[in-house]
Amino acid sequence: MTLLIAGLAVFYIIHTLPALDIRTTIVEKTGEPAYKGIFSLIAVTALLMIVYGKGGSEFILVWTPPIWGRHVTMLLMLFATIMLAISLIPNNFRQKIRHPMLLSVSIWSTGHLITNGDLASIILFGSFLLFSISKMVSQSKRAVFVPLPSVKNVLNAATIITGVIIYGGFLSLHRYIAGVPLF
Repeated sequence: MTLLIAGLAVFYIIHTLPALDIRTTIVEKTGEPAYKGIFSLIAVTALLMIVYGKGGSEFILVWTPPIWGRHVTMLLMLFATIMLAISLIPNNFRQKIRHPMLLSVSIWSTGHLITNGDLASIILFGSFLLFSISKMVSQSKRAVFVPLPSVKNVLNAATIITGVIIYGGFLSLHRYIAGVPLF
């Protein structure tokens, strides 16, 4: 569990940098491309630490998930993947939705908290839920919401379809990503 917690700490620390003046200082010294490269390398390393740390953690049951939780989580994950697609593709949903990526993470975390009652899962998904909510609050306090410009409606349909495709991909690959087959 140490590797999981260390990976989470590194991941959250580097994702806090953009909100601090430290980012500006680093970019001034290294340049934007170097900063992005270093940031990406550290983020991927942290994610690998999280995945391997979670996989290698001892299973300590804290509570027994409800039987209905699996169905609720499957539905929540559909919304999470659509929200992920909304964050990545130009669309008109962005005129109303301020933090689609962070909403996606919040929905993903909530769903997985419903279906996982072990300590490592609670630490993993609970910390992502708290982090994503705190980021939404802090970003909303720092800047006024400026809706993105309107785009063609075909991109709205493409966004939803992409979200559903991502959902199907996660369903199919979940056993390889998380070590847990869904069907």
